[in-house]
Order: sequence, then structure tokens, then C-alpha cells
Amino acid sequence: MTSAAHPLIVELDSVLSRAPAAWRGTTLRRLTDLFLVDAASYTEDQVAVFDDVISRLIEKIDRRMLIELSNRLAQVKNAPVKVVGTLARHADTQISGPLLEKSDILTDADLAEIADKDRRDPTLLTTIAARPRLGEAVTDVLIRRGTPAIARKIVDNTNARISESSFARMVTSVENDKELAKALAAREDLPAELRPWLDAALAE
Repeated sequence: MTSAAHPLIVELDSVLSRAPAAWRGTTLRRLTDLFLVDAASYTEDQVAVFDDVISRLIEKIDRRMLIELSNRLAQVKNAPVKVVGTLARHADTQISGPLLEKSDILTDADLAEIADKDRRDPTLLTTIAARPRLGEAVTDVLIRRGTPAIARKIVDNTNARISESSFARMVTSVENDKELAKALAAREDLPAELRPWLDAALAE
């Protein structure tokens, strides 16, 4: 929190302690509107103020408003970091999903951590796998925890980085999946020492 924002946050905390839910929702929407109308022009300190205020507003807000906020922030290049992190870690994938799939604010470390947690909704890993770019730390978790369909989605994405260990994990399990074997063989970054395994699997 910036020093300039401190008095505002103190006052906001006082108001929120007695504010009705309808006021919270209206205020959140208006504040989000204010941020989005000129987001690209805000300095880091100004975005940090929005981050502090919105973070407090969403602590007690209904699901519908959280879904709306997630969708509105998903493709904003300088969206408030704490707000995005909180929503992306929400157990409800209707809330977390838009950010997990589209937000550039989330780092590979964030995504790997979220993907590696026990979550009940199986769509979580699929949502993360749908991102246009994926780092090795993320694909390692997705391939280890995900389904064959998720592995295939990653293999087909030329902007998904795959580690040697993840390639090995997939190559050694392609006996009954010729299509995955063909997709792996088409990857230019497939480690050379794994190619004989694929050739053998495809020859069967």
C-alpha cells in the first residue's frame, strides 16, 4: 500500500464494516468502471491504490459480482495484481476461469501453484491448458496431473514449452495412443534421444 493511499484505506475499512451488500456491489462496479476507462494511463502507484481498494471490496461480495469482475479484468494488461491473484485462486472455476485462461498478470509460478493444488473441478487444468502460451513449469504440472486430452492440447500448442522429463513421461505412455505419438513426433523440440521410442511405438 502506498503512503498516500493509507488514509483512504483506513476510511474504507471503517465504511465497509457497516456497509450493506448492495453498496459494496455498486461501489465495486463503479470503481472497476473508473479503472477500466483509462487503465493504460495509470501509474504503478495508482494501480496499487485500485488494487488495495478492490481487494477489500471483494472480501464480502456475491458470486455474480466476482464472476463479472474476473471477466472484466481477464485481458487487462495492468490489472491489479492482488485482485487477479485472489480471484484466480478461487475454488469456483466460473470465477477463476477467465483469469486462468487469459490473464497475463499471472506468472508461470502462479499458474503452476494453482494447477498443482487439489481442486474438485476437473475443468481447472483444462482451462489453464487453453492459454496461448505456457512455460515448462506449468506444462510439467498439467502433464503430470492432467488427462491424455490435456497432454494432447499442450503438444499441439507450439507456444507451449515442454521439459525433457514431460516429453519422456508422454513418450513412454503412447503405446495405445497413436495420435498422440504422431503429434509428439511432429514437435521440433522433441529430445533426439526420445525419438527412437516414438518410432518404435508408431511402427507397431
